[in-house]
Amino acid sequence: MQENPNRINAYTEFCKEFDIPEIYSCMKMLYSIAESGTGNVNQQIQELLMQMNEMEAKAEEIENEHIKFKMEKIFFYPIAAVCLKMSFDMSFGMILMISSFQSVFIGG
Repeated sequence: MQENPNRINAYTEFCKEFDIPEIYSCMKMLYSIAESGTGNVNQQIQELLMQMNEMEAKAEEIENEHIKFKMEKIFFYPIAAVCLKMSFDMSFGMILMISSFQSVFIGG
């Protein structure tokens, strides 16, 4: 970066450790803004910041969806276990009741 500050490599290698495509895209955009020197730089940077805010909001929404899914799993497993146990208990009770009725009516 210090040897060739005006080359695109100085911009793209700045955050290459993070391996995030959005950062790479933004750094290329900053390079083009710096090199062109034309147009409204303030508006271009403002649009860049708006895009970054939209990406952050989308990432937060995805994270919230993951948290919501985990919470649903936390509530689903105990309910499923209770339903299975109740089904087993009800089936066993019905079998016991039918066998006791048969012994009363057939035996008596």
